[in-house]
Amino acid sequence: MKTKCRMLLTRILAIAVTSAIPSLLTAQTDSVAGIPAELLDEVVVTAKIPAVRVTPGKTVYSMKSTVMGQVGTLVDALSSVPGVNVSDGGTVSLYGNNGARVVIDGKSVYLKGTELVNYLRSIPASTVSTIALRTTANARDDASDKAGVIEIVTAGTREHGLTVGTNGTVSAGRNLRGNGGVNAAYNVGRSEFSMSYSLYAGRQRTRLDIDRYYLRDEDRMLQLSTRRRSDNNHVVKGAWNYAVTEDTKAGIAADISRNCRNERGRMDGYIPVLDEHERSDNYNRQRWHSLMADAYVSHRFGSGGRLDAGFNTFHFRTSERQMLEASSDDSISSTVRGRIGWYILHADYSRQLGKGWKLDAGMKSTFVRIRNRGAYSRLEAGEWRPDENLSSGFSYRANTNALYAQLSYGRGGFGVTAGLRMEHERLRSAFSGNEVAADTCCRVSTLDLVPTVELKYALSERVALMLAYSRRVERPNYFDLNPFIYIFDEYTHAGGNIKLHSSTSDNVQLGVAVGGRLQGALFLTRSDDAIMKAYHEISDKCVYVASENLPYYLQAGLRLVLAELPIGQRWAVTLTAVGMYRRYDWFDGPERKSTRSYSPILQFDNRFDLGAGWSAELKGAYNGRMAHGQVMVRPFGNVDVGLRKKLFGGKVSLSVFAKDIFATQLVWTDIALGGHDASFKENEYKRQIGVSFSLKLHSGRKKASYQERKGPSELERL
Repeated sequence: MKTKCRMLLTRILAIAVTSAIPSLLTAQTDSVAGIPAELLDEVVVTAKIPAVRVTPGKTVYSMKSTVMGQVGTLVDALSSVPGVNVSDGGTVSLYGNNGARVVIDGKSVYLKGTELVNYLRSIPASTVSTIALRTTANARDDASDKAGVIEIVTAGTREHGLTVGTNGTVSAGRNLRGNGGVNAAYNVGRSEFSMSYSLYAGRQRTRLDIDRYYLRDEDRMLQLSTRRRSDNNHVVKGAWNYAVTEDTKAGIAADISRNCRNERGRMDGYIPVLDEHERSDNYNRQRWHSLMADAYVSHRFGSGGRLDAGFNTFHFRTSERQMLEASSDDSISSTVRGRIGWYILHADYSRQLGKGWKLDAGMKSTFVRIRNRGAYSRLEAGEWRPDENLSSGFSYRANTNALYAQLSYGRGGFGVTAGLRMEHERLRSAFSGNEVAADTCCRVSTLDLVPTVELKYALSERVALMLAYSRRVERPNYFDLNPFIYIFDEYTHAGGNIKLHSSTSDNVQLGVAVGGRLQGALFLTRSDDAIMKAYHEISDKCVYVASENLPYYLQAGLRLVLAELPIGQRWAVTLTAVGMYRRYDWFDGPERKSTRSYSPILQFDNRFDLGAGWSAELKGAYNGRMAHGQVMVRPFGNVDVGLRKKLFGGKVSLSVFAKDIFATQLVWTDIALGGHDASFKENEYKRQIGVSFSLKLHSGRKKASYQERKGPSELERL
């Protein structure tokens, strides 16, 4: 009896929060020459890799240790990481900040919007090794990296001979989705060959309820939009890496993708004061084809220096057809076609200059050319006639050249890194004009100097501090500039803004890491010309949605991460808490207004080791009321659960899971429009129940581990 009481008392004390403090202060840390691991950019792990590792400015999640992070696609894996959210529209946010850069095996993913989501869905979650969240910037990062960087590392091949794997996931709810793929790698002599094929097919139903004023605030316009979308994406990848010598490596890689989307939508509108009903049906057909290729060479000098150079190219072609049939016989059809060509040349050099000193320097030159054409026709008296008021053409050429240098020094428990990046951009665009913008030709030449400074100090072997400052330059994305008209119905039009200009911001962060388990950070961001979505009336009924430069933006807050808190021997909890204040100033006609919010973000992740190859996971998240420019987003959250079984020594993995169990992950926004309020409630029906599996077979013996190649950081301007 006494033994049982002691065991019960021990369990209760383990659950108590106070019991976590000593474990944080006594956690083991790796060290090199007396410098704690929290101060190192790379951590050498000789024991079992922990599920979560933290430094003052970075959090690394081992996806192999999770259940929900290994089912579905990379979109699902990212959404399972605390602090990360990926919307179906392609918006990637990090700790509530939109526009985070996604880097996969050292290469930035420069797609945006639906193209970004389609690409991320082509990568199975089971191939992801780690996902790191970095909230500080250095000189090597592009100046436009404003919301942080999400660094994804896929699992590399560690065996000689042939390795073959396959994976698949199927889930159902209001939407049926499935993805799968096969991959193979062959390592022989100095060569490494790899090839993979993956596919994604899914359906998405969305309901949007709109309540906004009509002429006067007491006169309302009620709208209900329903959309049914089907997607299928196919991607083939191939790569060859070759060790020329022990110190020189080279390689080539290529990705070919084909994406198809069909969408049917219906918008029902009702204006009670006029007793007026309006219905419009919308059919949209989109096709994307893309080719990405790169070549690289890496050489390590005998003096300790290292040179990485490469060439990357990207070609993208899209076609879109839209048919809008309205009950008022105001039907519209459109055809939009576009081509994008992207070329990048880069070189990066690093070298140890002496005891504690290191130099990093490099260059990058980017060329992009875009040509788009949108043709609209309107049904009049039974005949389709061109509508020049909506039709337009857009061409865009840009060249960005960047140079950077960064000097680092570390000794004892102190480290400092200071860098300067110079970016010169020349762009030329031409627009043929439509209902929101006249014919426009634009030439821009800008020169930006972007400094970064980071100080690190170890108070002890388990406690490290970090203070970082960076200046960021956000340039308008191509989709933000292109003023094509996308018509949802006669009341809502969306497009770009040819008058956008670059936005600069100052960022400060003070961070602390304790024992590799506790991370805390105070952060501050300020900008006088932030780029955000804005909503304006262009008639008494129609609202035009486009990005614009807001006159003021301020964000300040506190972030806490408690990683791998043990509760007993088989239960570990990771907690993430963010509290932030946001303020946006914007113009409603001649009047300057403000949108402000105090927002909490809370997330928990429970992982259970059930023994005999069984593991389980229970996750939950809550996002409080948050300002996004002119928009105020109401609170939302979700709860997910998963169960996994590993078989045959880990070669086979089977999982069952349920996402958004209580159907609470919806977006409900309030928008100040023309001095009045509007409400938009969007439900994407994300509740899913599914199964997932992965299989990996290999022949031959394991080889020495190698460091994954790091490619260039391309701009994400699309």
